[in-house]
Amino acid sequence: MTDTMDDTKKAQQQDRRPPRPVATMVGIGQIVSMLVGFGAVIYSLGVKGEQLDRARADMEALSGAVADLASAQASTAISAAAERSAIEEIRRRIEALERRMDRAER
Repeated sequence: MTDTMDDTKKAQQQDRRPPRPVATMVGIGQIVSMLVGFGAVIYSLGVKGEQLDRARADMEALSGAVADLASAQASTAISAAAERSAIEEIRRRIEALERRMDRAER
């Protein structure tokens, strides 16, 4: 009967899995959390890259609008200068005519 009990105990020990130590479970947990962390970092870098691409496209559009505005402003300034020059020339002619008329009246 002792042989049967010994055989039974041996069979039970072979059927049972040996318990995993807590340190092994903690190590596995750390590895899993590191992998999840790396995945999160890679995902956030991808999201940041997409945001940067959108910002770059918006800045290019804004740059084009600013260039058009600067061109229009320069054109307006040139035309205003030409108008001032034309007005100054007309003013000189009028003054010259007034002087001639004053001389003629004397």
